[in-house]
Amino acid sequence: MNHKLNICIIFAILATTVSVQAWNGFGHSCAAYIAEKHLTPEAKAKCEHYLKHSFVFYASWMDQWRYIEPYNVSNAWHVIFVDSNWQLDTEDTKRAQHHTARIWKELKDYKNLPDSLVRQNLIYLIHMVPDYHCPVHTFFRKGMFPERTYSLRNKGKKTVLHTFWDASVGFRRKGWTIERYHKEIDVYSPKQVKKWQKGDAIRWANDAVMQSHRLYDITPADTDISKMPKEQVAEIHKLTDEMILKGGYRLARIINDVFKK
Repeated sequence: MNHKLNICIIFAILATTVSVQAWNGFGHSCAAYIAEKHLTPEAKAKCEHYLKHSFVFYASWMDQWRYIEPYNVSNAWHVIFVDSNWQLDTEDTKRAQHHTARIWKELKDYKNLPDSLVRQNLIYLIHMVPDYHCPVHTFFRKGMFPERTYSLRNKGKKTVLHTFWDASVGFRRKGWTIERYHKEIDVYSPKQVKKWQKGDAIRWANDAVMQSHRLYDITPADTDISKMPKEQVAEIHKLTDEMILKGGYRLARIINDVFKK
């Protein structure tokens, strides 16, 4: 009986994580794939040594294990929070930007770390960096920001804003593969890529907060996503693609920096 109950609990947990993960599996895979495409040869070789798999293989790993010991410590690492001034809450050290910076620093000493720890930290970064670039993974504390608490509609039925934006990468792009997404979207010049890669985890989180405000302008309360005009869909794609690219480019920047010559 207990065994059956445990199985039911595990399936319930996994069902919940699928519904709340940022970018959904496809979006995370796209960001991971883009990051791999921007690795240096040195970084790519090191990642192959430690991971034994592609970035895409681990893209959604944190979502599947976030509630299960001993990895449940990472449950708070998927998001960033704003403070009462609508700015990044830099005092909240539980969140993604803090642990991105911590792991980045720790991995710079990778030669003196156990292989297992290097591998685990790489897996965390592969998910966490794109994760906090998802517009709805900028969190507004309950009760403090009522103007950020509303729903959308789909054919007249209530739907959750967070759920829609998590899946926005595939919105009206049925049939796209990861390779197609990369080919169609990753078209920026090396100069632009480097511009987006500049800074550190805190600066990137500040940028993510600023960009997250755009989603509320694009999809105001009671928007019916089944009746969106082409112009609105284009704005959703523009914001989504920009943030997935930034998440992928910045992940590559960290890995390249860790494993530089």
